[in-house]
Amino acid sequence: LMAAEVYRNAARGVRAVTFSEHPPKLGNPFLGFEVPSFHSEHWDPFWRACEETSTVVCLHIGSSSNVKMTSLDAPFATMMNLQPTAVMETAADLLWSRVVREFPGVRIALSEGGLGWIPYLLERADYVQERQGVWTGSHFGDRLPSEVFREHFLACFISDRAGLSMLDKIGVDSVCVEVDYPHSDSSWPYSPERLADQMDGLSAEDVAKIT
Repeated sequence: LMAAEVYRNAARGVRAVTFSEHPPKLGNPFLGFEVPSFHSEHWDPFWRACEETSTVVCLHIGSSSNVKMTSLDAPFATMMNLQPTAVMETAADLLWSRVVREFPGVRIALSEGGLGWIPYLLERADYVQERQGVWTGSHFGDRLPSEVFREHFLACFISDRAGLSMLDKIGVDSVCVEVDYPHSDSSWPYSPERLADQMDGLSAEDVAKIT
């Protein structure tokens, strides 16, 4: 049914679909309701449909109905501060999964996850593969995990000076702007002004790619 809907909408000109950042977290094993992970073949018809139609899979922070909380009595701002890091888990989960190997045409957008965490994740991924790849059985052909990431993932930011200062480590072709209107985290109504201020110092070519 999911695959059929992707094909149906692609025929209408739709080029993106929303999916959960962590499908298993939507289930409840205690009630006998489990949802397969990204590593399951259950979703293969969906991935195949997205690949064949060039439909980008958008994984938004919080779409697993789980939030990043340190404790139940922590201030709500703690969760808001940490929530973008949830997509770091999603990126790592998919980067090391069979999805990116068996469906090389799939592109994944990490919606509202920001950029600043990406250089470390990619550096760490390359190091893990170098030091642990033999016994973990992970393989990326003749490429590094960081190279595979740049082929498959789009990172979306609202406000992230740290990330923009490390574009050379992220890959400018993997970065997109978002404004998150009408949520309270949005840069609206000063989105153009804030964006111009953040991108001050970038080349005109990089600005054009990001926007």
